[in-house]
Amino acid sequence: MENFATRFLADFIEKNQISIIDISEKLDIPAGKLFPGTRESLTADECLKLCRYLHVRPEEIMKDMKIV
Repeated sequence: MENFATRFLADFIEKNQISIIDISEKLDIPAGKLFPGTRESLTADECLKLCRYLHVRPEEIMKDMKIV
């Protein structure tokens, strides 16, 4: 389950055809962390900023992890 939240959000971005470059510039998150299949991890702060920007509740990620 390593990098699950990062991969979840990267897949969400791709599925919804949102510009990785725009997100990277607006949120100051390295674009390499936003591509599907990335091996990099978002920090907690980056993850929360991205969730807010994308209107994704962190609980949605947890549900997919089968934790909640």
